[in-house]
Amino acid sequence: MTFIATVSMGDCVILAADRAVFYFGDLLHESANKITKTANGYITAAGEVELIQPVKDRFKSDSPTSPEDMVKIINAEQKLYWDRHQGSRRAAEVIEAASWKITAPWEGGAVLSAFYDSKGLNGLMEGRFMFTYPKSVTEPEKHTVESLANKFRYRENGGKTRKEDIDYNLLVIKEIVDALRSQGHQVSAGIDFAIHHSDWKLEIASEQLL
Repeated sequence: MTFIATVSMGDCVILAADRAVFYFGDLLHESANKITKTANGYITAAGEVELIQPVKDRFKSDSPTSPEDMVKIINAEQKLYWDRHQGSRRAAEVIEAASWKITAPWEGGAVLSAFYDSKGLNGLMEGRFMFTYPKSVTEPEKHTVESLANKFRYRENGGKTRKEDIDYNLLVIKEIVDALRSQGHQVSAGIDFAIHHSDWKLEIASEQLL
């Protein structure tokens, strides 16, 4: 399963996704860029490609701006997937396991960090982070990752997020990936980042980090 990191910084959201692609549990390759840029922000996802890719493609073509429109697209593609697989048990399991992370402009110069899973659409509050892990990661290992994530930096007193804090957070995410890899988890060494700031957007690969 994909490793995804989300860091909500108020006027900025960082998304990060590894590049590993699996087929029925077997690693196929480590060259997939899983973050899609839309007119309004970014979307990435974890789950079966046949389900999650059409959603990402629809976000790119339709550019939904409201949470309601985002949910309509995801629900529509889930229904199409369900119908294609004739409501099988596996289809239900795939839909249950899938999740999406989304960014979009928000009120007052903020950037929305939203996530959709089997529980519906929710927002990640400023000053919070979220991870999607490979299934092999244990609960104690997740606690270790979250202790590293406590080093993330955020803006102060409602001001603008500083570029140096964004850069620092990217390095923390890379440190987390290295820690997971050192424990033998199938997370690609290369990571793709998308930075959605209220004033600009940027995609960057971990190989470009100093």
